[in-house]
Amino acid sequence: MNDFWYRYVDEHLTRAYGGDMTMETRLNARIKVLEENPKQSGTASHDRFELYAKCRTVGAYIEEIKKGTEENGRNYGSPDLKWDSERNFIEFEIP
Repeated sequence: MNDFWYRYVDEHLTRAYGGDMTMETRLNARIKVLEENPKQSGTASHDRFELYAKCRTVGAYIEEIKKGTEENGRNYGSPDLKWDSERNFIEFEIP
């Protein structure tokens, strides 16, 4: 897939969980929030963090981020999955 978001997920989840998963498996990975929203209230990063609970899977999160990018005309949330998982704010549950 040439889309930035799918390449991003492919790269990050491959590093985190190994390369033997299909893209479908990566996109169906559930997002598990490990703590309350650590981002400052009223910020864009706080709002994006709230999307984890709403979206529940990596694929659904990406679709929401893509919509936000189109609406805002800038890259909306690109480092969040990696940043938040590296800091143990979230983790992925592979189906």
